[in-house]
Amino acid sequence: MSPTGIGERTLRTLLVEDDARLAELVGEALRRHGWLVDVVGSCADAYAALRSADYRVMVLDLGLPDGDGISLVRGLRMVGDPLPILILTARGRVAERIAGLNAGADDYVVKPCAAAELHARMRALTRRAAGAASPTLRLGPLEYDQSSRMASVNGAALRLTLRPSMVLETLLLARGRFVPRATIENALSNFEGGPESGAIEVYVNRLRKALEAAAPDVRIENQRGFGYRIVHAATGADS
Repeated sequence: MSPTGIGERTLRTLLVEDDARLAELVGEALRRHGWLVDVVGSCADAYAALRSADYRVMVLDLGLPDGDGISLVRGLRMVGDPLPILILTARGRVAERIAGLNAGADDYVVKPCAAAELHARMRALTRRAAGAASPTLRLGPLEYDQSSRMASVNGAALRLTLRPSMVLETLLLARGRFVPRATIENALSNFEGGPESGAIEVYVNRLRKALEAAAPDVRIENQRGFGYRIVHAATGADS
């Protein structure tokens, strides 16, 4: 799959894997955890993808048809690219792990790896890159854990299915700014084929109803031409 010119994506990752079947399995597993995955199969395609889009993390196999993944890591670090890189490979000897980390990789995982562990490691890398000590987003009494995708109000769980929770995360990350509809669509675009026409309003309305029942001071506003934003009524902003 070729990367597309898509705008802001909260959890966009580049998967560099030349085994088509394995790339499909890993990609689908990450999508089920909410990641938006672009897949390429060579060093050259990885460089092209990195020039055309912004990624939160790169998952990299080492045995690629046009070179070793280690050379890709070194090349990015030589030009000062800080992109978090997780090596995912069958090479598991201690010397190989050390070589990968010394080349500039941020994490090294040996195949096979459980999807939940891979997701957790990737989220840890993105938090570290952002300088965030905690994956929790807060707005008034509302808290949202980015790792588990669980929301709560004053400590009580807010029952949301995955798509409304992804909308909530996108709005909270905007910190009170209006989020264009297209950005929300992009945030959902790789999850089970993306949202159908008109589905964004459905997910926003589900989220609104859940918040109205549990946290009436937290509301979602929409403005034609600007999109949606989430605010706390006490301040009308992101506090």
